[in-house]
Amino acid sequence: MGGEKILTAELRRYLKHGHKFVEGWMLTAAGKMIATLSAVQEARHIGGNVAEIGIHHGKVFILLYLLTRGEERAVSVDLFANQTVNIDDSGAAGDLDKFRANHSLGMPMPICGGLSYMRVTAPRSMARR
Repeated sequence: MGGEKILTAELRRYLKHGHKFVEGWMLTAAGKMIATLSAVQEARHIGGNVAEIGIHHGKVFILLYLLTRGEERAVSVDLFANQTVNIDDSGAAGDLDKFRANHSLGMPMPICGGLSYMRVTAPRSMARR
């Protein structure tokens, strides 16, 4: 099937230890499966940006980010504290400060230093539908 990607040091470290320190819902086996899928896609020259909606504290998002290559971007979307617009009341425990702290567990230091590549955008007001 192919897909023998050489894991970066950051990706290896996150898969082995780092993800255990980030609160969220991802089994170790699921992380390995996502990394294997990424390797197969890379072997078949399939690329593209990644995104996660509802990132909680970033457990899966950090993995997705670490799997990006070249000019690919990783995008995360979460309401965090703006739960008044959360129509189905899911993910109420998401925490932006915890996400920012967890960001440094998986991101290479030049990127996590000051989170220079992360932009947080929140609407000023949105009515619950």
